Amino acid sequence: EKDIAEALCPCSPKTAHVVWNHTGTDAIGGVVKAMEISGGNVVTSKLEHPAMLAALRRSKAEIRYVKIGKDGCADLDSLCKLVDLDTRLVALFHVQSEIGAMHDLQTLQKIRSTIDEKAPNAEFMLDTIQSAGKLSIPWQAAKLDYIFISGHKVGAPGGAAIITRSKAVKENYTKLRHRDYLTGRVEPATILTMVEAVKRRYGHHYYNDHVKNLNLTLRELLSKMPGKITPVLTAEPDHAANYIVHCSLPGFQSAIIVRMLSDAGFIVAAGSACAAEAGGPSAALKAMGFSDNDAFSGLRISFSEKNTREEIAALVDVLQRVLLDY
Repeated sequence: EKDIAEALCPCSPKTAHVVWNHTGTDAIGGVVKAMEISGGNVVTSKLEHPAMLAALRRSKAEIRYVKIGKDGCADLDSLCKLVDLDTRLVALFHVQSEIGAMHDLQTLQKIRSTIDEKAPNAEFMLDTIQSAGKLSIPWQAAKLDYIFISGHKVGAPGGAAIITRSKAVKENYTKLRHRDYLTGRVEPATILTMVEAVKRRYGHHYYNDHVKNLNLTLRELLSKMPGKITPVLTAEPDHAANYIVHCSLPGFQSAIIVRMLSDAGFIVAAGSACAAEAGGPSAALKAMGFSDNDAFSGLRISFSEKNTREEIAALVDVLQRVLLDY
């Protein structure tokens, strides 16, 4: 627990209580249940991970959805109007799982200030599953109450964890495990492997520099594709994580493009991996104001630190041929 707390909450590890889990979905669902929200309201967005939205809907609170700006992030004026004395929780993403939009430190601090001013008893939950192990988590700077880590996102074979300031919620979660058998016990080997993966990532800062260069290279090459098939980048690099580039392909069904790229050896996605079988237009793009047709055209490209510039160039070359042959 000390190692994971020091890695993810380096400014204040003593405030961090760790609860181990099997998966990120288990972590989110379990901690919302352990919070025992019995009334009031929860402020979130329609761009949250499906596991988060499902967990919040199972609570006994009114769900209020903040408006989303064109950059894919929460509109602060909208959030200010939604938060009040009955707000029990504000739950938002750090990095959005489909489009890669990112709430930066300044925005997160403004959200925290709004909570402190208008709902002093409310807590701040940041879904960091896409960012933990890749970005710095502003545990202390934004006074976060809950963050998450998933082993699959950092190269470990499994495992997950909740980090919370609340001893009471940790105790409640323990009851869910040992008294109510609503979640299983995590194998120590899984925990140790996940913690080691997180420590290595934060110890090798060149990972981020390499991935950032891949991201910028891909954006540049996509922007140079012929006009009729030029992808439209969804989030600007200053407002997005380095590990994801998302674009729309107006006039094309991205699910078909994904299969064609797969045949050529490139694995990309038409949306968030966890919602790949949901069907219908992208809920994230719809929340951002895209039409139904354009919400079917989203393409998500994610990176590993093992990817190369040559692979990025080859992907764009194949994508161009696929779109011309569509």
